[in-house]
Amino acid sequence: MAKKRETFDLQAFKQAERAVFALSKISKISMTEKSEFIFLQKACEIICKLRGYQIAWVGYAQNDKFKSVLPIAQAGAGAKYVSNVKISWSKKNKWGRGPTGLSIRTGKIQVNQYARENPAYKPWLKLAIKYNIRASCVLPIKINKIVIGTIQIYAAEEDAFKSREVKLLNQLAKNVSFSIQTIRLKSKLTQTEEYIKTIYNTSKDAMILLDKKGTVVSCNPIVSKLFQILPSKMLGTNITEYLNIDLKGKKKFPELGDIYCIAKTTNKTSFFAEVSFSMTKSTNHHQFIVCIVHDFTKRYELERELRLRLKIQNTLNEIGNIFAFFNYEENEIPLNKIFTLLSGFVHYEKAKLCLFQEHNAQNKIFTIFSWKKQNIKLKIELSSFSKNKFYWLLENVIRSSIIHIPDVDKLNKKASAEKKHWVKNKVKSIIIVPLISNNQERIGFISFESASPQRAVSKAEEKFLITVAEIATLFLERNKAQDIIVKEAQEIEYSLIRTLDVLGAVVEKRDPYLSGHQKRTALLAIKIAKEMGLPPEKIKSILLAAMVHDVGKLYIPAEILNRPGKIDLDEMKIIKKHPDIGYEFIKDIPFPWPIAEIIRQHHERFDGSGYPRGLKGEQILLEARILTVADVVEAMCSHRPYRPSIKLKNALKEISTNKGKFYDPKVVSVCLALFKKKGFNFKKSDSSSIWVADQP
Repeated sequence: MAKKRETFDLQAFKQAERAVFALSKISKISMTEKSEFIFLQKACEIICKLRGYQIAWVGYAQNDKFKSVLPIAQAGAGAKYVSNVKISWSKKNKWGRGPTGLSIRTGKIQVNQYARENPAYKPWLKLAIKYNIRASCVLPIKINKIVIGTIQIYAAEEDAFKSREVKLLNQLAKNVSFSIQTIRLKSKLTQTEEYIKTIYNTSKDAMILLDKKGTVVSCNPIVSKLFQILPSKMLGTNITEYLNIDLKGKKKFPELGDIYCIAKTTNKTSFFAEVSFSMTKSTNHHQFIVCIVHDFTKRYELERELRLRLKIQNTLNEIGNIFAFFNYEENEIPLNKIFTLLSGFVHYEKAKLCLFQEHNAQNKIFTIFSWKKQNIKLKIELSSFSKNKFYWLLENVIRSSIIHIPDVDKLNKKASAEKKHWVKNKVKSIIIVPLISNNQERIGFISFESASPQRAVSKAEEKFLITVAEIATLFLERNKAQDIIVKEAQEIEYSLIRTLDVLGAVVEKRDPYLSGHQKRTALLAIKIAKEMGLPPEKIKSILLAAMVHDVGKLYIPAEILNRPGKIDLDEMKIIKKHPDIGYEFIKDIPFPWPIAEIIRQHHERFDGSGYPRGLKGEQILLEARILTVADVVEAMCSHRPYRPSIKLKNALKEISTNKGKFYDPKVVSVCLALFKKKGFNFKKSDSSSIWVADQP
């Protein structure tokens, strides 16, 4: 019995020795093998070969609905078992309650010395008999403490896995786990290195490795395109040969950080560059500077174009607003602003606005405005000369949308007269933009002059200047038209005013007692209106209405108007018709003011007790309310055939007593202040000079 025990221990020792050898061999393979699956396949083969196990296979836990275990590698005489087996790691079904499922769920080794007698092994019993499996050992594979799968080892004999061998197999499983993790990390590292290498070689940005002094130690292929130099030729040169950077006050390149600068190529061209400097360390702890250079030219040009377009849009809006309030008679101030705005685009020192005009039967060019930086001048006929003298210029103005002469000295013989003129006036460069009317007629031009040659203007700047010329032409024509309209309107207005003047004279001639009444009433009325701060147009309407407010009396019989004594009720009814008669008489004259309505309302009263319509309060025009007060004061102070004149103080007492009743309280207050505080007096005031307009 003792001899048998000694033999048994020797066998266990040999099994353990073979397990150690397998462990060592698997560790060596893991150091060289790059493929995870090939490594596991070789590991399974070593396990079966050295120990003589029936089957060894590796399965990875899946997260599918069944929670299956997917075979990854297998070896041994009964390896076909793996392709037929169905295993899960879910405890909810019978396929997951076996040793494999339990090992994955618990993370512990599952040794099954008598597999065919284990009830949990029942789902695979037929396969176990077929492939001669009597014992099994399931070892969990863990990555970062998470079970990702298992190593299954099957033996053909029962009680095959001794404790010492199980311990070694457990260590083998740990080594396999570590090897899988190492292979995966190496694979990721290799992928990362390949990715970085691809970026380095295919990047559109120059990646340059520098030492502390800025010497190039490495660079990617794109430098040949950006800097026009082979990468091998750039090595050993200094980065300052290619980048226009200022190292003043900077001890190290990384202190520059992210900068924008001009980059120079070996063929003496340049481009705008966005450059980034950063410090890095190599594996041998040497410090290097990573310099990344990005060609910023396209983006810079796009941004500059965008800024230019925004500036153009804002300037056009400003110019449009200036022209919208442009007064043709006072053109010095807006043109000054406009040319100052334009100088920011074309960078010229002088500008002129010239118009073509007929003068003394000859075609002439007139400069109506001349602008200089810091020196603004407005000169009519600053320069006046025949169009025929500058034939080349005029031909180009007629044919072209814009003329740009960057250098006057390079003009050909056809422009000899123009060249001579510009050289004499110290003009080296000039831009001329025609002013084109709606009917496509050239009415003049805007010119920009410089004492030095200038760069060519861009297409956007050309369009901008043409647009400005179009706006200028539009508003110049508009204001000329407005001048004509205003002049005609003034002539019409003057004619209408003189008509009223004649009507007023006719009324006074027919009724001598009204002599001067309407003018004196008008004088007081406009004084009140001015004190109340009414606008000029309302004051004018009050004046005109007051001058003929009694025009309706032309249709009242003279014997009623001029008869001495008290007027009876029937006669008063006739007299009260004169506001309506006056309205009918005036209403069809096309005044821009409500003259007829003011005349009709001048006998209405604030409380509605007046005539002819009994209007009250705000229903009565303010102009009529003012005329009412002025009419009452003046009439009471004047002699009438039916009563003698009343003293001024009694007239003022009348409007004061009935303030807010018959008369507008605000109007009465202003009227009283005029007499009592400001010394207004009918006798001292000249009623002959009250006309707003005496000439067209």
